[in-house]
Amino acid sequence: MIRMVLAGVLLLSFFLPWFSVSSLLGNLNISGFKLVDYLTSELALFISSIGLIFYVLYLIPIFAVVTLVKKGDKKWSRITGIVTFLLAIFVALIAKDGAVLLSFLSFGGYLTLLSSLGLIITSFMEDETATTPTAKAS
Repeated sequence: MIRMVLAGVLLLSFFLPWFSVSSLLGNLNISGFKLVDYLTSELALFISSIGLIFYVLYLIPIFAVVTLVKKGDKKWSRITGIVTFLLAIFVALIAKDGAVLLSFLSFGGYLTLLSSLGLIITSFMEDETATTPTAKAS
């Protein structure tokens, strides 16, 4: 049950602001969904082929939905958590441009990192039904 909640939070956090960036127009809040368009359009000016790598971010909501459909299966929770955590860290390291990570990360980014870590941790825990003792018939 907890893995399904974490997968739902992960899915929701993909559409919430991951980064808050100050610009001439004010503060820009960029969600994971909009981040793909932002990074591919910025990189398209320099190298068009490398910008395509950021489309892999769309795996985050796909894996979250698969985890929900599989009803929080341990294997899918682990895969979703690991893939999401690595992708989020990779994008944050590229996007931070020398700034301290926590200085520009917004609440959607925190939720993404925390829910992915939660999926990883809970995928190694025993299920509630597996730990309850069964009554023996006499």
